[in-house]
Amino acid sequence: MAASHFPLSRPIRVRSRLSLVERPPLPAQLSSSLTHRRPAEFLRCLPTVVDAGLYLQDEWRMRPNVTLSYGLRFETQNAIHDHSDWAPRVAIAWGIDGNGKNAAKTVLRAGYGIFYDRFGESSVLNANRLNGLTQQQFIVGATPAAPIDFFPIVPPVSNLPPSQTVPTIYQINPRLHSPYVLQSAVSVERQLTKIANVTVSYLNSRGVHQFLSVNANAPLPGTPGSNGPRPNPTAGNIYQYASEGIFKQNQLIANFNIRAGAKVTLFGFYSFELLEQRRRRHLQFPV
Repeated sequence: MAASHFPLSRPIRVRSRLSLVERPPLPAQLSSSLTHRRPAEFLRCLPTVVDAGLYLQDEWRMRPNVTLSYGLRFETQNAIHDHSDWAPRVAIAWGIDGNGKNAAKTVLRAGYGIFYDRFGESSVLNANRLNGLTQQQFIVGATPAAPIDFFPIVPPVSNLPPSQTVPTIYQINPRLHSPYVLQSAVSVERQLTKIANVTVSYLNSRGVHQFLSVNANAPLPGTPGSNGPRPNPTAGNIYQYASEGIFKQNQLIANFNIRAGAKVTLFGFYSFELLEQRRRRHLQFPV
């Protein structure tokens, strides 16, 4: 079954199927994920996701060898708390030895901008499906004292041990914010000969509100080899999409370009990077 409810981007594709995903077993225990769907409620979980953007840009030739570019982008989406994102950006290019009549051989460029990322429709759909009611997912464990036979027929939920019939829930954190990157860059390009150019660039990036995935109801630390109680003892795993990550990045890039003929071009580059981050792909949840 497939349905599309995404008028301003690529359609959301939904497949209804019964699945069993086995995970690496714990000592003396078999862990697996059992998914149970309610077909009558499945169609009601399909969200209408709107993701729109508007961008304006202009250029101003301040002098024959100096050009200023500036722009502003507005983005919005309806599936998260953050509905209004403004992203300005500005850049300048200066032909140091140019005079308007002759092309400059050395060009200095600099720019700064804010760049937003989007919260994907697949994550929105996942939170709507696995809300504990529409589509239920159970993390179960089989022990010698309480065996569970998953082959050849997946057992119904009523056959699971009473302690393992609490569904796993996926949620969007109510404080989730669209992640964005504050990026600045400086580069110097030099024409060495009529056919050879070399460029050196420095980029500084700082990411804010980067996506994280957390278990908001993970068991508290217990004695060695065991888990303690959960913050909410009546619920199971509550996986949340959050935006509490950060990252800092510095890059130095050098590249060259040689036009050896009408059909042959030689190019190469070297990149040095320093990265410090505290984030995780938001589709990867901690065990």
